[in-house]
Amino acid sequence: MNIFKQLLGLIFGFLLTLIVLELFLQLGEIDRLKNSKQDKLLGNSLNSNSNSLYFNEGFSIRKVNNYGYYGPSYPKEKEENLERIALIGDSYVEGIQVFERNHFRRKLEDLLNKNHSLANNEVLNFGRSGFNLNDAYCYYQNFVKKFNPSTKLIFVSPGDLINKKTSTYRPYAFVYNGNLKIDYGFNKSEKFKFIELTEIFRGKSIILGYIYKTLELVKTDNYKTVLFGKIPSVFVEKKIEAEKKKEILSDITKKIIIELRNEDCIFVVHSETTTNYYDYLLDDFLEFSKNNNVKVINLTPLFKKLKSNNINYNYWPITNKIGHFNEKGHEEISK
Repeated sequence: MNIFKQLLGLIFGFLLTLIVLELFLQLGEIDRLKNSKQDKLLGNSLNSNSNSLYFNEGFSIRKVNNYGYYGPSYPKEKEENLERIALIGDSYVEGIQVFERNHFRRKLEDLLNKNHSLANNEVLNFGRSGFNLNDAYCYYQNFVKKFNPSTKLIFVSPGDLINKKTSTYRPYAFVYNGNLKIDYGFNKSEKFKFIELTEIFRGKSIILGYIYKTLELVKTDNYKTVLFGKIPSVFVEKKIEAEKKKEILSDITKKIIIELRNEDCIFVVHSETTTNYYDYLLDDFLEFSKNNNVKVINLTPLFKKLKSNNINYNYWPITNKIGHFNEKGHEEISK
C-alpha cells in the first residue's frame, strides 16, 4: 500500500510539475502555442488571429491576421483604384526573423505610397516556411488568387526549383496528359484524419507541441542535424554530400513556371544565402525564362554588390549566425 501511495504521489508530482512548467511557458511568453492548423484544401496553414514568437537567428513577435497570413488584414475584395502586390515564396518571404515594421513587405508598401500619389498600394505577405516552387504554385491557386493581386511576385532561390514533396500534409502539383493538376490526396490519408480528430487538443499545450516536433524530427531523420549541427559529425557530412547531387529543372518545374507566366507572375530570384549547392540551377532557370518570355527580377547582383561593400544582408550579430535576410537585407530588397 505504501509503494502504491508513493507511486501515486510521484505521478501527481510529475503532472503538477508539467502544469506549472506549461503555465510558466505560456504566461511568461517564453514560447507561443502552435499557430498552424490543417486545412483540407491548403494542408498545413496558418491559424487566423494567432501570434508567433521567434528565437533563432533574430528575435520577433509576429501576428497572423484574421484572413490567415502575416501582416495587415487586407480583405479579399480589392478596391478599383488600388494596386495590390502579392509576395509569394518560402521562409525568406515569410521573414519571421524580423518584426513586421522591418519586413520588406512593410518597407516596400511605405516606399510605394510615398512615391506614387496617384494610387494606393497594398503589399501582402504570402510567404510560408518550407515552401518550394511546387508548394508556392498550389498555394497561389488555392489561396493567393482569392485576394485578386494586381502584381504577383514569386520569390525563388535555387533549392526551391527542385521538384519534391516537402510535406505529406500539403497538396502537390503534377503533370497528367500534358496538363498541370493538383493532387489533394493528403486529406484522405489516415494521418490527416487522425490530425483532424485530435485538432481540438492540438495547439493547446507548448510542451505537447515540443513532444510532437521531436517525434516528427525522429521520423524524418532530421534529429541528427539538430543534435550534431554544432560539431563535426558524420551525419552532417553525409547530409551535405547528399545535397550536392546534381539536380535539373524537371518537366513539372518547367510546367509550373509556364503556368505562372501565363498568370502574369513575375519571378524574383536570388542565389542561396547559406550554401551554394544548387546555384547552378539559377543559371538553368534564367536561360529557360529567357527562352520562354518569363518575367524575372534577379536579386543576385544586388546581394553580390552588398557583399563587396561589406554589407552583411544575412548575418545576425546577436546570435553570430548566417541565415535569412536581416533588417538591412529587408531594407535593400524593398528598394
